[in-house]
Amino acid sequence: MSTGRKVVFILLIGSLWGMLEILIWDVWQLQGWSHAAMVLAIGALFCLALGRRVLDFVGSSIAIALVACFYKFFSVAFFACQMSGVLALAASFEIFALLSKKYVGSENGLRPFLIGLLTVYPAFVAFTILVAFVGLEPNWAAAGWSRVLPFLGWPAVVASIGGALSCVAGWRVGARLHHPELVARWTVAVPAVVVLWGVAVLHAWGI
Repeated sequence: MSTGRKVVFILLIGSLWGMLEILIWDVWQLQGWSHAAMVLAIGALFCLALGRRVLDFVGSSIAIALVACFYKFFSVAFFACQMSGVLALAASFEIFALLSKKYVGSENGLRPFLIGLLTVYPAFVAFTILVAFVGLEPNWAAAGWSRVLPFLGWPAVVASIGGALSCVAGWRVGARLHHPELVARWTVAVPAVVVLWGVAVLHAWGI
C-alpha cells in the first residue's frame, strides 16, 4: 500500500473510532449510565485491531488515535481528559502489538486475543494516574483513590475481556479486506471521512 493510501486508511479508521467515541459517550452521559469507559474501550479495540491488521507497522495505532482525538471536540458532553484515555489505549495497544509480533508471531491466531486482553488494564491505570494525580482533572483529583480503585475493579476486568473479543473481531474484519488498498482509495475513503466529519459537526450542533 502506498504512503498516500496508508494516510487515507488511518484517517478512515481514526474517524470511525472517533465517531464511536462521540456516540457512545454522549448516549451514556445523556442516559445517566455509568462505566462508559468500559464500552468505549471495547469499541476502541475493534478499531485499533482493524487498523493494525492492515497497517502492521510501528506508530500506526498512535496515528489512528490522534485522528480519533479530534472527534472528541464534537462531543456534546466534552471533557479534555477523554483524549488522554484515547491515547492511553492506543499507546498500550501499540506496545502489546509490537511485543506480540516479536514473541508470538504476526500471523499467530492468538495474537489479537492477547493484544486485546493485555491492552486495557495498563491503559486504565495510566489514564487514572494522569487525570487524578498528574493532570489533576477536578472531578478525579477531588475523589482521588476513592474513584480510581473502583474504576480499576470490575469495569476494567469486563473491558479487558470484552476488548479481547472485539480485538479478535476487528482483526478478522481486517483480514477479510483482501484488497485493503481498494478501501483506501481516495474516491472511497475520502468521501467516507468527509461524511463522518459532517455527521460529527451536525451532532455537535444538536441536529
